[in-house]
Amino acid sequence: MKKIWDGGSLWQVLLMPLAVYAVGMLLLWAVSFIPNSVILDHALASAYQLNDEGWPRNFQEVAGHVEFDRATTVDSVSVMTAYTLDREHPENLWLKKVNANPNILGWYRRLVDTVEHGETITVSYSRYCMGFRLPIRLLLVVTAFYGIRFLAAAAEYMLLALAMATTGRRGSGWTAAALAASLGLIEPWAIIGSMGYSTCIILLLLLLIWLNCAKLELSDGRTFRLFCLFGALTQFFDFYTFPLLVFSLPLLALIQRYRGRHVLKHAARLSAGWLVSWVVTWLINMAAVSLFTEDRGIRDALTSAAYRLGVSGYRDTATSYSVAEAFRSVWAYLRLPSAGVLIPVLLALLAGLYLYARLRWGRNGKLAAYLAVGSLGPVWIAVTAQPVIIHTSMQYRSLCTLFFALMLYTLEALGILNGKSRLAGWFWKE
Repeated sequence: MKKIWDGGSLWQVLLMPLAVYAVGMLLLWAVSFIPNSVILDHALASAYQLNDEGWPRNFQEVAGHVEFDRATTVDSVSVMTAYTLDREHPENLWLKKVNANPNILGWYRRLVDTVEHGETITVSYSRYCMGFRLPIRLLLVVTAFYGIRFLAAAAEYMLLALAMATTGRRGSGWTAAALAASLGLIEPWAIIGSMGYSTCIILLLLLLIWLNCAKLELSDGRTFRLFCLFGALTQFFDFYTFPLLVFSLPLLALIQRYRGRHVLKHAARLSAGWLVSWVVTWLINMAAVSLFTEDRGIRDALTSAAYRLGVSGYRDTATSYSVAEAFRSVWAYLRLPSAGVLIPVLLALLAGLYLYARLRWGRNGKLAAYLAVGSLGPVWIAVTAQPVIIHTSMQYRSLCTLFFALMLYTLEALGILNGKSRLAGWFWKE
């Protein structure tokens, strides 16, 4: 096991998604034996609580891409799919069927009818692993939605404090401050207030704490295996909210404290490991759907992906899914001034900082690495333009990568992070 973790071959790395998926599905199967009668009261209480959250939307409005509180929607689907994960319907391990009804309270009444009488008006989420059903179904035994959300928020606040402390101690206090400021730009209180949004932020903080406490570096073989592991975990547990942040923010923190050569090469290696593991886990799930259910998992998933990425040529008549429209949607959501003014000014500042750093401190490969990793945010938005337009309230948070990278770029260019500037020890004693 240690040999595989410290440095195995490619096929061994590809086995990690299979291992994560197999263990995760085994655990999901185990919790499906919790009788629905045990969690029914808390599921119905969750329905009332979610209804009080202000989400009385009919399904046609959702299909019509009307703006609404996506966090509450994700939470409603989370509780519902956790409730329908029962041994009487083993196919729901993969299909994740939910009932489409006029409001959340109605959804849960139909949910009870489905379980007790076999009545179904369903929508399937088979293309997602939705591993978050595991902790939610367990917690529904003891509490309802508000209680689960409180526990998730408490865990995230503690992890956030530990992540900031270990980042400041292992790397730089300036890095910790930049990370906190970047997360502040994406409204972490909204993330923490939602169970569905919690998955990625918890995985991000756990990865960052692990890297800091284990004193792993950018070039370590164990770091690569760890990124592969968290790529698989992200695909398994996340409901496609903002997965990019799970690896990009810890990667930027690793770059900041790295003192060796070939920064870009090592950063690309870690990014590729996370992405391959993330995609392979998704393909394994689709293969399992095809194998264990009547759905054509891989075919349907690839068709959906082609539609989502704009490859299939299909377009909704009410919405434009162009890349430009995606960026306009994100820009409007952030409520920022015109990009026509800000972008040229930003590029000029970056160029000026680069020239200053070259003249004052000499060549620094980290500057290019910061910009390369930071560009992943805009690239993600461009590649997934259609989901970004529909789910702007989730997907705009991918820009946190760019914010963090630009802050580190500025601090590095001014000589603060490398200890050459007098400001280096002002905020945090190095």
